[in-house]
Amino acid sequence: MRSDWKPNAPFVILIIALFRPESYREDVLSAQNITDENKRRLFFSDLGSAAESGWDFSARWFADNVSLTSIETTNIVPVDLNAFMCYNMHILGNLHRVVGNENKGTAWISQYIKFRDQFQKVFYVDNAKGWYDYNLRTQRHNTEFYASMAAPLFTQCYEPLSLLKADDLYNKLEELGVFNYIGGIPSSLQFGSTQQWDFPNGWSPLNHMMIEGLRKSDDPRMQQKAFILAQKWVLANLHVFENDQAMWEKYDVSSAKPRLGGGGEYNVQVRHHIG
Repeated sequence: MRSDWKPNAPFVILIIALFRPESYREDVLSAQNITDENKRRLFFSDLGSAAESGWDFSARWFADNVSLTSIETTNIVPVDLNAFMCYNMHILGNLHRVVGNENKGTAWISQYIKFRDQFQKVFYVDNAKGWYDYNLRTQRHNTEFYASMAAPLFTQCYEPLSLLKADDLYNKLEELGVFNYIGGIPSSLQFGSTQQWDFPNGWSPLNHMMIEGLRKSDDPRMQQKAFILAQKWVLANLHVFENDQAMWEKYDVSSAKPRLGGGGEYNVQVRHHIG
């Protein structure tokens, strides 16, 4: 991270500072001990921003890594959402070129390259060998493992000549034991959290991004690991389906026998049920 860096791209999520309509009861109860109106509004904004991010909720957004009341989503510059922005610019550039809009295509590709370069300056941490969320309050990166780290691999938001970064991240994940779970990749390694986007839960989109990110590599080790992870995820889903006659939104990837996940604000949701 350069010391002179200032946000000049859509790095941060901000939404209206009100309770979530779909979770009115939960938000009001969570905020019941916050008496300062400004802090209360900020709390609601942080809750809503986390929900809009897709990760509702995770220790990733918590100042103390444990409690929902310490949530500070609007201070977090998220690596995955910005990797998607990077990816979208590249896609738009290619689409315009396919349909003959060469000038617009070139403009979008130029924007993509600028964004990709800025992305590296903001999110890549050399001594931690990976891309990490940046906290505007502490002015530091959160170098704990979250599966969102796979997003730059999935979107390939790094220079073609920077393939060593992908290899370094792979080695880092091996070192952390992220690939060792029988059911797939956990959302995080935050063992003290009770949130649904933390350990031991694994989610389809996160496993998909990790698998595809590794598969796209030119490194045979990473490609082989992608195959192994895909096999683990499919077999774990099949095992639970045969037992429950249902597909679930999340799974406990750490269990000796794969099973549905838990945690969060609601009972685990059925994605598909037979019977």
